[in-house]
Amino acid sequence: MPLHLNRPESLHWLHWDNEFVVFDEASGLTHQLDAPTAHALMCIEDGAADVETLLHQWHGDSADRDTARTALSFILDQLINANLIDPSRE
Repeated sequence: MPLHLNRPESLHWLHWDNEFVVFDEASGLTHQLDAPTAHALMCIEDGAADVETLLHQWHGDSADRDTARTALSFILDQLINANLIDPSRE
């Protein structure tokens, strides 16, 4: 599945401790993200264009890749539902 931000130019970040807020200027919505979700979105913003690349950037070479893949799948679903990423855009 290719990964793309819906509107990369419209995201504005704030963070403190392990809490992140991203304002999507295009939609006018503010999203509060936990650290793993924010890290995944930032990896996509930095160019992780597919799930395998994102998994490596997000979780490294951990031995428990199946658990990481399941967690990442949940995170990607959240980002898709928030309209922050679009897996179908080419």
